[in-house]
Formats: sequence, C-alpha cells, structure tokens
Amino acid sequence: MTACGDKNTDKTDKKTESTPVETPKDSAKAPVPVDPLPEPETPPPAIVPDEETKELPTPAQPKSLVTVSGKVIGLNSEITVGLGEQEKTLAADKNFSFQVEQDIEFSIELTGYADDKVCYPAATKYLADGQTESIIIICNDRLSVEAYHTKYQTAFSQCLMDSHPNDAFIDQLETVDCSEALDVVNDIDQFQSLESLTLSSVTFDELDLSKNPKLKVVNLPDAGLTSLSLPSRSMLTHLDLENSLLTELDLASHESLGHL
Repeated sequence: MTACGDKNTDKTDKKTESTPVETPKDSAKAPVPVDPLPEPETPPPAIVPDEETKELPTPAQPKSLVTVSGKVIGLNSEITVGLGEQEKTLAADKNFSFQVEQDIEFSIELTGYADDKVCYPAATKYLADGQTESIIIICNDRLSVEAYHTKYQTAFSQCLMDSHPNDAFIDQLETVDCSEALDVVNDIDQFQSLESLTLSSVTFDELDLSKNPKLKVVNLPDAGLTSLSLPSRSMLTHLDLENSLLTELDLASHESLGHL
C-alpha cells in the first residue's frame, strides 16, 4: 500500500511541473527617446577699440558759444542785421550782438534799410575764433554814376559815364573796365556788386578791394601799385598783376584762385 501511494505521488508531481513560457519578441520594451543636448549660445562680439588710438571712441562734445557784436555807422534810420537764423532790427541804438558756435565761419546779412543808402559789413566773412566784438557795418549815401562823376570829376568817373547808364547806381555795377590812365579811384568799396575789375593803367600806389566781396576777376596790368588789399575768403578766381611793383601779397585764403 505504501509503495502504491508513493507511485501516485510521483505521478502528481510530474503533472504539476510547469513548462517555461517564452516571452513574445513583440512584447519587449521599446527604447525611451532622449532629447538632444541644446547647442551652446554664441557670445556677443567683443567691442574692439580703434586700431590707431587703441581707445574706445568718445561722443562728440557740443561746441561752446562766443559773442559776436558790432555797430552800424553812417545811418540814421532802421536796419535789420542778420546772422544765420538770428536777426535784430536796429533803430536808435545801432549796436548788435549774437551768440554763435565757436570756430564757425559766418557772414553778416543786411536788409530793411533806406533805398537811398548802401550798407555793407567791413569784411566779407568772419571766423568765430574768440570774442568777435568789433564788426563794423558801413552805410553811405547811394550814388548814381552821374552823381559819382559830379562829386569826383576824375578820369575813373568819366570812364563810368562813358561805359554805363548815367542813372545806374554804382553799387549795382558788376563790371568795370577802364583803359585810361588813372591817378585815383574813389570809394571803390561802394561798388558792392562788382565781380570783374580791369584797370589797365594806374599810377597810384595803393588799392583797397577788401570790401568788395563778390570780386571774381581782377586785372591790373602795368599797375604802379605797391600795396593791394583783397577781400578775405572771397570768390576770386583770376588775378592779373603783370609788371606790377608789388613785392608781396597774401593769397592764403583765396582757395578758388586759378590764374595768377
């Protein structure tokens, strides 16, 4: 009996043994995706100093202001003095002043004065390189060619009578050409529109053209001049001083001068 019982037990044990179960290939775990590493940021470019100075550029500093002032002489009525966008109308007191940036070049504009007067600054242009306090505005009675000849009765005034309408004002003349021998030229500063001046034969020593700002052509051949003044920073392009007695002449400010 005992032997039989053991046999049954062995049979039961054999039946209960489990066989290994194969895992399907499809049931394997899928790999987990990994995010790529972020690319490193590019640093901003470094500020490179100027190669020559090896220093960083500095912002431009505003220019300081200087006072420009002066007075009007020879006028008893109103006049308007202008400098750029600044204007002052003068009546009884003929003094004026303006504020401008230092080291700029400027000119003075004049308007609003009586028709029987001609007014002009003593210089064509100015440089604000300091306290410019002595600007002079000159005003004279306006003269026709006939009135000029009546006043002076010279070879030069006769030349004007022969070559221009007698009722023309001398401050409107753009060209003067005289071949006559001249011993004097009066009030040439009043010829404010003069662009071309030819005096073929002069016997006087000095000629001041510094107050004729529009001059472009000056012909003074065979002149006995020993002193000649030209407008500063002018538009002068032609200067003929053939056979002149001049020993020196400053032309540094006449950059447009092409013929000498």
